[in-house]
Amino acid sequence: MTSPIGGSGRRGVQSVTGRISGSSTSSDQGARAFYELSKRLKEVGGTGKGSLRNEMQKAVKQAAKPLPKAVKAAAARDLPQRGGLAKHVAKRTPSVVTRTGIQTAGVRIQDKKSDPRMSTQGRVPHPVFGRRGKPKNGGKNFVVQDVPEARGYFDETIRDRAPQVADDITDVLADYAGRLLKGL
Repeated sequence: MTSPIGGSGRRGVQSVTGRISGSSTSSDQGARAFYELSKRLKEVGGTGKGSLRNEMQKAVKQAAKPLPKAVKAAAARDLPQRGGLAKHVAKRTPSVVTRTGIQTAGVRIQDKKSDPRMSTQGRVPHPVFGRRGKPKNGGKNFVVQDVPEARGYFDETIRDRAPQVADDITDVLADYAGRLLKGL
């Protein structure tokens, strides 16, 4: 899914802090700060269980927890109730993923089972009634149907709530940067 806040184009993935690139947007600066702080904490205290770096990543994930809940609520509210699409999608909980690599630093919300066409184009893949089995290349047991109500339930929900979550993540990073400066 692609969006102004840094979608990656992969299945059901949205970036909250962005990723490092040639430009210097505020999300790129946030990603750089996350990378640098994680790198310093790794140098000082390692990466094992109970390390300050590990604690920071858990705190960042906790700060981003409202986004998956908001996506679930949006799916239950906005997707069609008839046929069970809303109920089916709302059962899944997107995950919060932190990455600390130089090119990938950031926080992402991802739903690996979600088809990005559902949120970006309103196209929903589903099985055809009475035809059992898994989808096959060119098979006729799955179809893609246009469902305009599905458009934006994932992307727009995250885009609307990302500024508040990004502020919360910035607070977490500031807290851990302060701890690093104080000598742990």
